[in-house]
Amino acid sequence: MRICPENTTNTVFNKGNYNILIVEDSKFVNKLLCDTLSKYGYHVQTSHTLAEARAALSASRFDLILLDLHLPDGDSDGLIEEMKNVPETKIIVLTADDDQMTREHVFQQGVLDYFNKDNKLPFTISLINNIIEEIQQNSAASILIIDDSMLVRSLLSILLSPRNYNIMTANNAQEGLKILKEQEIDLVILDMELPDMHGTKVLNMIKADTATMQIEVIVLSGTSEPNIISTVLKQGACSFIKKPFASEELIHSVDTWISYRREKLLRACQQHTLQEYKYAIDRNSIVSITNEKGIITSANENFCKISGYSKEELIGKPHNIVRHPDEDPSVFKELWATIQAKKPWSGRLKNLAKDGHTYYVDTTISPLLNIDGSIKEYLAIRHDITQIMQTHNQLNDELNEKDALISMQSRQAAMGEMLSMITHQWKQPLSTMSAISNRMQMDIALEKIDVQNLEKYAKTIEEQVQYLSQTIDDFKNFLKPSTGKELTKVSDVIENTMKLMERLIQDKQIDVVMNLESTSMIETYPRELVQVLIKLIKNAADAFEQRTAENKSISIETKENEKHVTIEVQDNAGGIPPELLEKIFEPYFTTKDKSKGTGLGLHICKSIMQEHMNGDITVSNTPNGARFILQLPK
Repeated sequence: MRICPENTTNTVFNKGNYNILIVEDSKFVNKLLCDTLSKYGYHVQTSHTLAEARAALSASRFDLILLDLHLPDGDSDGLIEEMKNVPETKIIVLTADDDQMTREHVFQQGVLDYFNKDNKLPFTISLINNIIEEIQQNSAASILIIDDSMLVRSLLSILLSPRNYNIMTANNAQEGLKILKEQEIDLVILDMELPDMHGTKVLNMIKADTATMQIEVIVLSGTSEPNIISTVLKQGACSFIKKPFASEELIHSVDTWISYRREKLLRACQQHTLQEYKYAIDRNSIVSITNEKGIITSANENFCKISGYSKEELIGKPHNIVRHPDEDPSVFKELWATIQAKKPWSGRLKNLAKDGHTYYVDTTISPLLNIDGSIKEYLAIRHDITQIMQTHNQLNDELNEKDALISMQSRQAAMGEMLSMITHQWKQPLSTMSAISNRMQMDIALEKIDVQNLEKYAKTIEEQVQYLSQTIDDFKNFLKPSTGKELTKVSDVIENTMKLMERLIQDKQIDVVMNLESTSMIETYPRELVQVLIKLIKNAADAFEQRTAENKSISIETKENEKHVTIEVQDNAGGIPPELLEKIFEPYFTTKDKSKGTGLGLHICKSIMQEHMNGDITVSNTPNGARFILQLPK
């Protein structure tokens, strides 16, 4: 049963492709079964007699038959016998007959399960749905039957094969041990009385070998002596079943221990995956954890390296041990207000290392919650942007070389925007994975392990990892240097821009309305155009932070004529003060706080549009906000 990593990417079970035939003469029961299973998503067909069922089976392939034993035109034994020649079609008996001999008889004919029709029929249907879902996973599970009786081996195969298990058999101990060395086995059904070796010795050999010791073993024996039962259980057997056994007892035991092994392997896989995530984050990020009062409880090597403090010096200290005295106190006031409100905070921080040198980090701090919703601790993930900030500061000190400096900083500005975008794109998946990890730890601590929850957790983690991977690919494509003009549609560029800014737009609760009328292909520099659009949308988002707007909205429209394609970006954030409109594209002019803007963004946009793309960018105010118009030649 290879749960990790191969089976974590298996195709999701599509119920719409799973065909069920209901064979039931009661119209009420038939309709209830059909309606409920259809709501689950299955493709369902009904019949009321054996004749109708046979006609349906001759015309179509079915994965499952829900079969009443007693029908108006005869009993169903004949149909069960006929379906032995179609092993891919499972049968679940649903009948009012509660005779134990009948139950045992139909199980030995190879039916999947047996249910009584009673007043709990809706619950029974939910159990049937669970069985269908569970057997889809069973093909990954291998069971080895070691028994010298051909009759027992045959019976066990008949009972277990409908459940999609991969069945292997051996008629003596040596043959069984050989299979265990050569095949991956999840569960062994072991007879105690073998011709070449007693079962207790075989059990000891299985449990003594590190390669097989984790395999579950169900012991079959004709004895009921308590000391024998106690011995095999102490030797590591998971269950002891006395011969002759009831079919349902054997099936239930196998299902239980296969499910337990699947859950155990899945839990180990998830733990391994979480460790891999932790390693990846630790390797590439500066990570620390603090308690609810801001006292450091954990710090990774990258944090120690950049701060100059050892773990012993950091742990137990307040996080302001690395706070730079020049950092604006209002930043930390906002930071604490945000995370104490159980929301993640992102921003740029100026820190002070132990030896007195300054370093800068792009930071996301996420609160981790207890099961009752209270704050347990805070997880901080940072990236070193010191070199970018040093370059930025140097550029501000060299105003006499403005043109050269602006050229150098153009790409850095794009990188800065990208860092901000990546922060927004990553913080929700990281918070989700942190919350799942916390919940898993609580489940383990409370011994409330639930395999369905674990599967859901694993699926969610996988989805978040795929999202993070796709995000990296998107940003890598954007950051590739342009090699020349490309033939592209402006609408495609806008859609790529919105994909990069998806999380920021969601976080800021901004409604984006697009009316993209232009369909012409033009030769331009799409990555540079993305850079311009990101800056305009980011500026609008920042403007909403400075003004109160109940319904924050950004509209993006495209139009074209014979010579040009135009892009109009408009917001309702209140507009630009009229006296500043003429200065808005000047270098080093900004309406933002100096810690949040360089004053180069719109100047670079103007340079890109005019000098690089042979186009233009203009700005004006509307009654509700600012409107930027980009003009591109065809």
